[in-house]
Amino acid sequence: MSWDDDAESSADELTHTTLTRAFRSSRAAEKAALDEFVAVERAVLGDEVQASSPRRSAQRPPRDDAALAAMYGADGADDGAPAAPAEPPWRPVKGREGIRERTFPDGKKEVEYKNGTRKAVSPDGAVEVRFANGDVKSADAATGRVVYYYASAQTTHTSDPKRNIEIFEFPNGQVEKHNQDGSKDITFPDGTKKFVHANGSSRTRFPDGVVVES
Repeated sequence: MSWDDDAESSADELTHTTLTRAFRSSRAAEKAALDEFVAVERAVLGDEVQASSPRRSAQRPPRDDAALAAMYGADGADDGAPAAPAEPPWRPVKGREGIRERTFPDGKKEVEYKNGTRKAVSPDGAVEVRFANGDVKSADAATGRVVYYYASAQTTHTSDPKRNIEIFEFPNGQVEKHNQDGSKDITFPDGTKKFVHANGSSRTRFPDGVVVES
């Protein structure tokens, strides 16, 4: 690098290194969460898994409509506003203690596992998995686009196969776009933009218009 190494370190490498370390740590947490999720998925599909005690009851207590009417008024004193649609009830998965499922009127299906992980599948094939550790994974069946949010690192990783690009959004506002050819587009919180070529050379444009190549 040839454009004031000290400035480069403070504006780029320090922030990037810190965030990348947090991101890699969260990737390990993702693998552990995915391994646990696969295990309970196999249980639902009928594969053998080790027995474990349920962490929550198989079914929620029924809604007390009488108590709700007493609290809000049975005459619907909501100034004519339409009532929110009631969520469908959970039902236990037969033969799988601690696992329950429900189906919504629009066809969406949701499964809740022993460890608190929830998986929702929409009629169009879109899948969203909310892990017990706070991570969220969304997948679009039509485009193949996958978005994974790492709760511990507050970082979002998007994989877009149609555009051949991976996008990393860090909590400080830094955004990195990794292209299939190995090049990267990086936007820093202060508006600085840096393009790193596949061969390692780079071009940086600062908010004041100054451009430096290295």
